[in-house]
Amino acid sequence: MSGQRILLTTTSFLSSSGYYHRSFIGPLSYAFIGPSSSRRRKRWLKKDRFLSSAANNTDIIVNRGRIECNDNTTTNTASMDNDVVSMNEISLSLNDGMCLKGQHFCYKSKNDNSINQCALEEKESLKRSLTKIENGQSTSTTTTTATKTKLKILALHGWLDNCRSFHYLGPRLIEKFNGDAELVAIDLPGHGWSSHRPIDGPSTILSEGAYYIAEILHELGWENDSNNNDDDDDGNDCEENSNVALIGHSMGGGMAITYGGVFPNQISDIVSIDMYGPEPAKPEDIAFSIRNHVTQRRLSGPVGRRHALYPTLERCIKARQKSAEKAPGGHQNISLEAATELVTRATIAVYNNNSSNANNDVDNDISVGYKFRHDTRLLWPSLQYFSPDQIESILKGVKCRVCMIAAENGYPFSKDRIERVIQNLEPAVHKILPGSHHLHADPDTVDAVVDTIYDFLK
Repeated sequence: MSGQRILLTTTSFLSSSGYYHRSFIGPLSYAFIGPSSSRRRKRWLKKDRFLSSAANNTDIIVNRGRIECNDNTTTNTASMDNDVVSMNEISLSLNDGMCLKGQHFCYKSKNDNSINQCALEEKESLKRSLTKIENGQSTSTTTTTATKTKLKILALHGWLDNCRSFHYLGPRLIEKFNGDAELVAIDLPGHGWSSHRPIDGPSTILSEGAYYIAEILHELGWENDSNNNDDDDDGNDCEENSNVALIGHSMGGGMAITYGGVFPNQISDIVSIDMYGPEPAKPEDIAFSIRNHVTQRRLSGPVGRRHALYPTLERCIKARQKSAEKAPGGHQNISLEAATELVTRATIAVYNNNSSNANNDVDNDISVGYKFRHDTRLLWPSLQYFSPDQIESILKGVKCRVCMIAAENGYPFSKDRIERVIQNLEPAVHKILPGSHHLHADPDTVDAVVDTIYDFLK
C-alpha cells in the first residue's frame, strides 16, 4: 500500500426533494484505492465541504433588485416530479455588511430549460425602464406595471431552522400559481448559509427582524419606497400599493406580523404558520431575562459557545428530530425528510487539521465529523421582549390581510394569547390543520398548508 491512500468519496442519492450529497463512513460509502494525488484529493474535499442538498444549484447574486445570471446558468427542480419550477441559490449583500443566502423559486418556461425565466423578465423590465429614461419619460408607470404582474413572496423560517424549511412548500406553491408568483426563502442572520452578526453589534434583539426584512425587500427590489412613511396615511390601501406577501413559520411568523404592523403599506398579505404574533413577555420578567442573557454571554464569550461534534450526518439528523420531541407540549415531532433537509444546510464538515501530524503518513484533511453552523448566540435570551400591550399596539397597526395556520400538535399557545391575536388581527383565514409544528415542511402534511395558502393568496 506504499504510495497509495484510501480516499472516502461522497455519496449522492435521489429523494423526492432532490439530490442529497453527503460524505460518511457506512455501508453506502465507496473507497477508491489508487495512487496518491494531493491536488485531486483537495479538490474533492473542497467540494465536499460546501455541498448540501441544494449544492448543484446556481448561486445568483441579487444586485439591488436585479437577479443576475449568466447565459450558461442551469437550474434544478426542487421537491418536484416535473420540470415547471426552478430553484436557484441567491446571495444578498446588506448595508450593515451582512451577507444573506437563500433560495429563489419561480415558474420555469417550458421552452427554456437552461436560463432562469425570472432573471430574464427582470432584465427585460430593466431594459424597458432604461428606454423610458432615454426618451425622457417617467418610469413610474412602467415599474408599477412590471412589479404588479407577479406576486412576490418572502418566506421566513423559524428559530434555528433555515430556508430549507420551505423545501416542499416553495415549489408546490409556485407551481399552483402557474407563473403568477415567485418566492424567495431566506436564511436569516446566523442561520443556514448566511453570515453571523458581528460581535460589536446588537445581539439577540427580536425586533431587529423588522430591519432585516426591510433590507431584504430593498435588495430584492420588492420595496415600495413611497409607502415607507405611513404618518399621513390611513394605511388601508396596502393591497393596492404592494404585491409583496410574507410567509413566516414560528419565529418568522412573529417577524412577519411585526413588520406588517410597523410598515402596514409595504405588505399586501401575511401568512403565519403555527405562530400567534410576536413572542410576549411579562414586564416583571425583564430583569430575569437580562440577567440570564448577561450570565450566558459572559460564560460563553463574545462569539458564543462552541458547537458539539457529531461523528456522522445521521447523528445530526437524529439530534434535530429529538430536539423537536423535547419542544414545549411534549407531543411535537419532525419527519425524517424535513429534518434531513434542514440539517444538510445547517451543518458543516469538520476536518482534522492537526499540524502535529503533518510529517506523518496521515491525511489531515479527512472529515472527522459534523457540527451545526448556526450562531450559538441565538441561544441567549433576548435583551428585549415586547410586553403584551406593546404587541397589541403592533397588531393594531397591521392593515393587510392575514392568514393564520395552526398545527393540531403544534406549539402550545395559551388560550388568552390566541384570542388576543385573533381579536386584533381579525384574520381572513384561521385554520387548524393536521400535523406538528413543522407541518409546512413535512411531506405528509404540507399539501393542506399549500392549498390553504394558495386559496388565500390567489
